[in-house]
Amino acid sequence: MISSTGKGIAFIINPGAGKGLAAKELSKMRQHVELRDAIFRITTTQGDAARFAEELGKSDQIHTLVAVGGDGTVHEIVPSIMGSQCRLAIIPRGSGNGLSGHLGLPFGLEEAIQLILRGNSAPMDLIRINGQICSNTSGFGFSAWVADQFGRDGQRGLLSYIRLGLTGFQGYKPLTCKIGSLSFPQLLSLEIANSSQLGNGAWISPQSLTHDGQAELVFLKKPGFLSVPGILLRTFSKRLDTSDFIQIMKAQKGVIQSDFPAEWHVDGEYKGITDRLEFEVLTHAIQVIH
Repeated sequence: MISSTGKGIAFIINPGAGKGLAAKELSKMRQHVELRDAIFRITTTQGDAARFAEELGKSDQIHTLVAVGGDGTVHEIVPSIMGSQCRLAIIPRGSGNGLSGHLGLPFGLEEAIQLILRGNSAPMDLIRINGQICSNTSGFGFSAWVADQFGRDGQRGLLSYIRLGLTGFQGYKPLTCKIGSLSFPQLLSLEIANSSQLGNGAWISPQSLTHDGQAELVFLKKPGFLSVPGILLRTFSKRLDTSDFIQIMKAQKGVIQSDFPAEWHVDGEYKGITDRLEFEVLTHAIQVIH
């Protein structure tokens, strides 16, 4: 156990995460007897988590940064602790919680706090993609289009994600992507996976590990509409890698070129339009408590 008072632990909290659950739990965390010396920072806008992490990560007095939120909050925090002695911890309160799901982190507040206080950590890879740092997955094509649309109407969660997917995929123009001498035509999307989950229990790359120095490139061919239910079933039953519409290859680094510009995301955060993704796995770049 690293502390019985929370000294050296800093919480970066997205109060809107979990449909406001994180905000409701804030008083419980602040009043917790084993966190009486912990530091708490509350985000109010995008970029706050990154700014707090940069400030706190430079302090010799902070050994653990806790992301209270989802994959987007983690995405903002990790660049500031790369290569440092400061460890990452997560209390999953986002709409998807893909990385937390992969790591098997507890959802219950007290269980999560006790895990953080024990302080057992292990190394975790990150992926640098077009200069952005990815902790979970990065997507190109249709999945990034969905990421851009997701939550615009105020609706988040699994059902909203599936609704967007079902209503938008038929009209989405398929891509051809090349990596080296290999060509992958008629793609709906491509995911570069550090972990196994997109979020909400959707297993995009069931064999992925976050500490093996490798990324999985998951190529999804555009299916016919009648094939979609089977793909969804495999995705949520950890069998997507057995689908005829899926090809997966491992790589440590590479350049992916598309035949036309398309949307891309990192950890569910929409990044814009590009026709080129350059990626490299950063082996054991951070320590994560789990």
